[in-house]
Amino acid sequence: MKKILVLLLAACLLFSVGCAPKEAAGEEITFVLDWTPNTNHTGLYVALEKGWFREEGIETVTVVQPPEDGAEVLVGSGRAQFGVSFQDYMAPALAGDAPLPITAVAAVIQHNTSGIV
Repeated sequence: MKKILVLLLAACLLFSVGCAPKEAAGEEITFVLDWTPNTNHTGLYVALEKGWFREEGIETVTVVQPPEDGAEVLVGSGRAQFGVSFQDYMAPALAGDAPLPITAVAAVIQHNTSGIV
């Protein structure tokens, strides 16, 4: 009787291991730069190199150059998930006549580099 109980428990254990949820496929994102790659993008490239995106379940990160309209247009249209944009472009994109569905989440540099000359 004990042998049957042990075999039954072992079978249940093996069955339950086989029913474990499969690991989901990694997420893919597109990240739009604001210009050609430069020192403002160091954090992005360090994270890619060190595998920090992969650790968070993001398997593929596609980095693209911005269109003439700017990164906010690609993000606002859903063709990219993240982007770096100039402050001068963000304000009109958020508060213009047809605001884009985007959210500013972080500053890349401490102070705005734009100015009036």
